[in-house]
Amino acid sequence: PHPDLQIKEDGSAVDNIADLVTVLANNTLYFHPFQVPRFRADVHKRSYRCLASNAL
Repeated sequence: PHPDLQIKEDGSAVDNIADLVTVLANNTLYFHPFQVPRFRADVHKRSYRCLASNAL
């Protein structure tokens, strides 16, 4: 069976933040390019985890 994939941050699902980070339909975590003034430690310095599971 196909795995169920989830992107987590501190145990919670990752929310999309316009023009900074997006969870794509295939569960890829995409960080948008940004200039230094748009750096946000709460987004860019966090640890993210990909969790995979299936019915078996």
